[in-house]
Amino acid sequence: MNFFVVIAVTHFLALLSPGPDFFLLLTTLLRYSHRAAYRVAWGIALGNALILGVLMVLLNTLGQLSSNFLFGLRYVGALYLFYLSWLCLRYAHHHLNLEQSVHQQMNAEVTWQSLLGMGLQSSLLNPKNWMFYSSLMILLPQQTSAVYKISISIWMVMVVLIWNISVVTWLTRPQCLQYLQRYTPHIYYLSGICFSIFAVVLLCI
Repeated sequence: MNFFVVIAVTHFLALLSPGPDFFLLLTTLLRYSHRAAYRVAWGIALGNALILGVLMVLLNTLGQLSSNFLFGLRYVGALYLFYLSWLCLRYAHHHLNLEQSVHQQMNAEVTWQSLLGMGLQSSLLNPKNWMFYSSLMILLPQQTSAVYKISISIWMVMVVLIWNISVVTWLTRPQCLQYLQRYTPHIYYLSGICFSIFAVVLLCI
């Protein structure tokens, strides 16, 4: 139980720090709608679930994670973050009306599958997720049962999903909408800069 508390606190603190997933939710909300952001949140949660599943399989079969695997993932993640940065800077000059209906904001180019895929990519290509979850899994005692590992994994995925949905819900409050409507270009620029900073940090560590 004490170890579960340590994992719970560490995981929650990691969620509090804004990362690529947060800015992806924010830019999706600005570009499309709150429903689109909810779908991205589901994709992020699915990505976290896949990461935990892969890590459990690797730890059970190999006994340890390949350093080359994490090394290569760092560069793939950095390229993806640069891509997100470019998208933010591209949309910074677009006028957005956050008070439009969902049907007006969504267009033929964006489907729920693509939104789910955006969240999935953001989660899978974020080396922070792989390193963070692998650290937690490695810290688990070797005698830990598979049921306990799966239970912890499900709990962490649900926390990620509930947290991201709560963030989107908070951002759609009238006061926040007015603020976002007014400072949308600045937020896009800030998001783009943050994505680039995250990518540079990944390449430097």
